[in-house]
Amino acid sequence: NTTLEHTSHYTYLGLTISASGGFNLAVKTLKDKARRAFYAIRRRFYKINIPVKIWLKLIDSVIQPIALYGSEVWGPLSQQDYTRWDKHPIETLHAELYKNILQVHRNTPNHACR
Repeated sequence: NTTLEHTSHYTYLGLTISASGGFNLAVKTLKDKARRAFYAIRRRFYKINIPVKIWLKLIDSVIQPIALYGSEVWGPLSQQDYTRWDKHPIETLHAELYKNILQVHRNTPNHACR
């Protein structure tokens, strides 16, 4: 007779699952991890002028796998509002990183950076 503890969320294989079965916290956590990884790389190469093409390859090969980890599970379960797809946390992260790479102001319209 073991009593199980009730928790509001649980992390399994790196994905945080809420008690209701939602993955919103997992997506937010992955976004934060990817952002930290990007800025760690950015800080490391701050004085080196890296071409945009190489930054894009770095994002595709290093940052994107972090941000999209487990998306096969949480992707279909996330709220799919195709009229507001650019408000999804991962899309806002992409826009933030591209603006940083292009060295434009953060208030620059997203469509100008894609």
